[in-house]
Amino acid sequence: RSSDLGEDFTVHPRAVRDPAELGPQDYVIVTLKAHQVPGVVVRLGGAFGAIERDGQALKRFNPEFRKRLDYYIADEPAVIRCRELLATRLLPLVFRAFQFRTTRIERWLVGCYDARTGGYFRPHRDNTAAINAHRRFALTINLNEGYGGGDLVFPEYGRKTYRAAIGEAIVFSCSLLHEVTPVTRDRRYAFLSFLYDEAGEKMRNESSANLGR
Repeated sequence: RSSDLGEDFTVHPRAVRDPAELGPQDYVIVTLKAHQVPGVVVRLGGAFGAIERDGQALKRFNPEFRKRLDYYIADEPAVIRCRELLATRLLPLVFRAFQFRTTRIERWLVGCYDARTGGYFRPHRDNTAAINAHRRFALTINLNEGYGGGDLVFPEYGRKTYRAAIGEAIVFSCSLLHEVTPVTRDRRYAFLSFLYDEAGEKMRNESSANLGR
């Protein structure tokens, strides 16, 4: 069961031992024990890549474009608490700065960029394909420190790097070209999501309907 601002919905994923049985998928949930994570990340490195590039949705993941391990928060109390904190502490500032009233948050995701697998995200935009054109602002909240690399860069405006302190947020337009530099030491953990509104939700529904035809 998952929640978005103003909407709850339930999905019933299909579980298989062999991913080849499923074919192309928008989302894949991998379940494993904690001690298995390092080995699985190495073996499945090709599964962690971008879903779109140059305005086109990719049917295959490309590990040369992105290497990141994603964890979707499924615990309902945790999701509710995250929503409350964003609604009270962050979204009012987003409105003050950008005059944009957020009504939807796309996902509740913690990403891990690991130096052992060369974690990075090459230059990209977050809303150039039909499946993600509804996104207005990207959100990243740093969850740890002590890692090397893993900084945010906007290459169209130079090579200056940006890194928020633990618990601080960086919010920027999804139309901006940006990248995450390779993590060179330890791991970087961050809460990563996208903000949009009811107009964006209409676009998202229309895009989903078109994909289903």
